[in-house]
Amino acid sequence: MRLSIDSNEVKQILEMHSKLRKKGLLEQNAPDVDNDAKPELAGNTEEPKKEEPKKEEVVVSQDEIDRKLIDDAIAAGCLKNGKIRFLRGTKKPVYQATTLKSNQVIIFSPDMTYKFPATGKTGKWKCSKAEQLKVKQEALKSQQSSQQAANTENINMLKTEGNWLEAKDIKTTRENLENPKMYEKKVVNGVTLYRSVASSGIAGGLNDEQTNLIKKYSDLGYKLRKELDSEQVKTWTSKVVSPASEGIFSQDLVMYFNPNNVTGSVATVIDKKFKDAVTNQTPTSKSDCRDTIRAYYEAWRTKKRIEPNTFAPMKEKVQACVNEFDGKWGGALSKIDNYVETLRGGSGGPLPYGDNSKWLLN
Repeated sequence: MRLSIDSNEVKQILEMHSKLRKKGLLEQNAPDVDNDAKPELAGNTEEPKKEEPKKEEVVVSQDEIDRKLIDDAIAAGCLKNGKIRFLRGTKKPVYQATTLKSNQVIIFSPDMTYKFPATGKTGKWKCSKAEQLKVKQEALKSQQSSQQAANTENINMLKTEGNWLEAKDIKTTRENLENPKMYEKKVVNGVTLYRSVASSGIAGGLNDEQTNLIKKYSDLGYKLRKELDSEQVKTWTSKVVSPASEGIFSQDLVMYFNPNNVTGSVATVIDKKFKDAVTNQTPTSKSDCRDTIRAYYEAWRTKKRIEPNTFAPMKEKVQACVNEFDGKWGGALSKIDNYVETLRGGSGGPLPYGDNSKWLLN
């Protein structure tokens, strides 16, 4: 790179050069350039080791952005006759060159400024390709900022919904935190979160859709983990009732139920009919319908807890039986007719509102 320098400046430079002849260039530039950093030609020697970013995080430092700009300026031919250096005690890159005529040291910085260390003279340098890169890198920084904001929002949502906390927010020992019997652990966007096993489950800050979904399963006898007592913790079974993939919760919604109260846990006639309804909701005969309605009625009467994906097909089959054989069960004294009348909201039957409303037939 050739620079235009007037005769007075050349004279001044030569005088200074004569006085400093016994000193090396790196010593002259000590205030600006790290003498201990290894000088390098573009792509020729090792650059300082970079710390690996955390798992699930993509981090590009400003130093890396600046280094890329200088590399591109070298590749474009804007910077020549020099080496990449690093400012003393940092990993901030600059380009150190010498003028061809006066052999004077000049430092080019990624902010598009240059400086003559010997005289203190400064100015601006241009390189269209490097400037274009700078615009792109600004866009990259903006994109990273948006991603970091989204990551932070996601972590905050997990903390609010699921009782997750960072280690700094939990008053306990590191041994306790790493004990899986005491704390659950998960890494989200490079941040390690912990949750007490005793308090796991969805917490507060829920929207209407989330609240209604939890109520739906609570009405069926399900409980959140934090609602279980010490005995229920030992015997109740967990089930993912709303996977994170559905988008309602940021993590799987896990609730617990008593397996002894759920149809299918023991081999009874009621259980068998509910199981049959799952695979076939079409009535096969009046006899089949009698047994199906009787099982449905007994499940309602004894307040059996039934999983939604088992209950729904059973109710559909019972309703189909009622529609097809209504009034044909054997007369006014027929138990099946009485069951149907009760399940339609008759005396003592389910009401159109409240916990039992789901059992109501049309």
